[in-house]
Amino acid sequence: MWPLSLNAASFLQQEWSEYNRREVRERERATERERGRRERIQLREVEAGEERAAGWETIVGIQSCTQDLSLSGYFRSVCLCLQGRKEEEQDKATTSNGRESDVIMRQDKVFK
Repeated sequence: MWPLSLNAASFLQQEWSEYNRREVRERERATERERGRRERIQLREVEAGEERAAGWETIVGIQSCTQDLSLSGYFRSVCLCLQGRKEEEQDKATTSNGRESDVIMRQDKVFK
């Protein structure tokens, strides 16, 4: 094997160093991407936990109701029937048959 000249050895050393720097940068970028992905997942889990804490994951049915808002108009509301919420958090509303049930009312439109 022929001995390498000083210039060739220096060139190979520089190339190898650059290759190693690129590898290190790529690993750092991959680590940052993974960290960002984990942070986004954690944020979604926190948001989902907040929604579950509010009881929205326990929606068991949607019932359309029409009730008298005033003498001159009606409003259409969507009753989201919830289960599994703490009693002090539950809203009481009277359904069309006069029974009291645990529901959340959301007004959609006012018809006059």
